[in-house]
Amino acid sequence: MTKRAKPTVILEVYFDSFDLSDFNYKLGIPYAFRIINPPTIPNTGEMVEFKWEDYIQDKELLQKIEKVKTEEEECFIAEIFKRAYSLNEVKVRLILHKSAAFRQHRKEGWI
Repeated sequence: MTKRAKPTVILEVYFDSFDLSDFNYKLGIPYAFRIINPPTIPNTGEMVEFKWEDYIQDKELLQKIEKVKTEEEECFIAEIFKRAYSLNEVKVRLILHKSAAFRQHRKEGWI
C-alpha cells in the first residue's frame, strides 16, 4: 500500500471589522493573511493573539490592530467560518471578531 502524503493545511485569516478588512481589497486579496501548516487552529469562541508582524507587512493595518488592542481595549475572538477538504489540501477560513461584536453576533444567532 502506497503511503499518501499529508495534505497542506492553509489557514486564511479574515477580520470581521470593516476598519480592519478594507485594506485587503487594496492588496487584491479577500483575506488579511495566510498561515501554511499552522501548528494549531483555534476553535470558535477562543480568544486569539498573533505576533501580527510575522504575518502582516502593511504598517497601516498593524497600527489599526494596535489601536483596537490599546485604545478600544478589545481582543479578537475566533470563528471558524468554513473548512474545505481535498486529498492534497485542507483550507480553513477563520474570522477574527472584536470581542464585543462576537458577543453581539452570538446573541443575535449569527454565530
